[in-house]
Amino acid sequence: MSFTDQPLSDDEFESTTRHLDALVREFEVLPFPEIKEKVFDLLQTIDVVHRTALGRLSRFINDEGQTSLLERAAQDPAILTLLQLYDVLPLEPQEQVIMALETLRDEATEKGCLIELLEVVNGVVSLRLSGACQGNSEGAVLFRQKIEAALRSGFRGFLSMEVSEPPTTLPPAPTRSIIPLQHLQNSAKTLKRPVFTPALALDDLPPGSVKGLELETARILLCRVDEEIFAFHNACPGSPLPLDMGRLEGTTLHCPWHQCQFDLRSGRRVDGGHGRLTIVPVSLFDGMVQLALKAVPAKL
Repeated sequence: MSFTDQPLSDDEFESTTRHLDALVREFEVLPFPEIKEKVFDLLQTIDVVHRTALGRLSRFINDEGQTSLLERAAQDPAILTLLQLYDVLPLEPQEQVIMALETLRDEATEKGCLIELLEVVNGVVSLRLSGACQGNSEGAVLFRQKIEAALRSGFRGFLSMEVSEPPTTLPPAPTRSIIPLQHLQNSAKTLKRPVFTPALALDDLPPGSVKGLELETARILLCRVDEEIFAFHNACPGSPLPLDMGRLEGTTLHCPWHQCQFDLRSGRRVDGGHGRLTIVPVSLFDGMVQLALKAVPAKL
């Protein structure tokens, strides 16, 4: 591929990103470990330089009160790709709220609290709380204060929090207790059982390991934590760079390129960034790791 000093069109830019992805794939399978290591070290160093510079540029624009300028620039597909790649695109209000609430996930689970985000409108966050964070007990009040503090810290446009609780009365029972046969027949037609394909012997994926596979033109990432197997598309979100050179720490996967951290149980970022891994359904049968590469959600 040749390049000139002329700006690339949108189609040419997309073609260039596909070419980059193809080059990364080629280097992944190089039979020369030293060259492969040098190439990925080069890519990672370039990534660090670009990430640092773009991060500083983004903070400068925000500090100057010109956040909308960055948002307008992101209307350009090439600029949007770059901003997404380096996590410098301002998050939507709802995304900021979700990331803020994620910081309380473990504590909420431990306390038996359920937090449901209803809407975010003009800086007002509406939540429904149930479980141990209902009522006016000291513990419930303190936890609601923690929720508000997390929102103030993680949501730049936060103004106030509105809390509603589940209704105290149960909804009336349905008048018909038998599901019509026709409904079952119609639903059965839409259900699609995923087809699992053998991918790897379980013994070839020892506990604590990460492995990349090429299957049916898809790049797959396998991670094993004790006896649990997790499978994802093998690319850091918004990037063609693979994650099989990453490192596991418990159920957290560390990206070798961007210092992203992902929770294997959900695929979500746990380091404050946005984007999440694309999960691939996985099962174990007869000592083999099997993957549903073409699984689609059922439409009921």
